[in-house]
Amino acid sequence: MKNAKLKIQRDFPMDDAERYIQQRMARDPAFKKEFEEGYDEFMIGAMIASARGKAGLTQEQLARKVHTTKSAICRWERQASNIRVGNLQRIAKALGLHLHVKLA
Repeated sequence: MKNAKLKIQRDFPMDDAERYIQQRMARDPAFKKEFEEGYDEFMIGAMIASARGKAGLTQEQLARKVHTTKSAICRWERQASNIRVGNLQRIAKALGLHLHVKLA
């Protein structure tokens, strides 16, 4: 998802690891690029897991609704680096949601 930015609202303070990451990104453009690319993939998976949890479904229940395996759901929730848009659409539909993609 090159150039796609995902914003997550949070209600807790920045920890030491986050401070380190911000400082390292400020001084190392290559690290920043790799971190941001990996972060976007991680956040897609985190959003899937969060939406599934809010829907009150287990990975196995979601897998049945999406016509895939529990291991596929688990893999996508850990890191959605190779997930297809069609799979995201099926997940959103199974959760009663809509998929919105924004390129920035």
